[in-house]
Amino acid sequence: MNKPKSPVRELFDKAERKIGEPLEEIVASRTYTDLMLALSKIKGKVGGTIADTASGAVEKVLHVAQIPTRSDVRRLNRQIVELATEVRSLSHKLQEARRRAGADGERQSVTRKSPGSRKKPVAKKPVAKKRKKTTRRD
Repeated sequence: MNKPKSPVRELFDKAERKIGEPLEEIVASRTYTDLMLALSKIKGKVGGTIADTASGAVEKVLHVAQIPTRSDVRRLNRQIVELATEVRSLSHKLQEARRRAGADGERQSVTRKSPGSRKKPVAKKPVAKKRKKTTRRD
């Protein structure tokens, strides 16, 4: 069931075809594609330069206000990851050393006395000398 088009719709379709067909030919042409590509490259270079300049200015303002920038946060995140990796590695090494020491300790306990059973000499504390109070007479 096709409804008949309203007169306004028919007028619109005629106008659109008169304008749309030539525009479609232009957009489909090789010249248009080359022009859009060139403009896109120019926009990228100019836009990138403007964005870099604006970004640098914003970073300076944020640093003056002592607010961390995105690059500061990224750098800190990298440092945290590096530290976490190092801690994990040290933790594994410590567990391995404890495991080895535990195995060695079991062997030593059969042949030697434990280090805590030996008596250690107690160091004597030095006695502080008493100072005489002198009065000053002028």
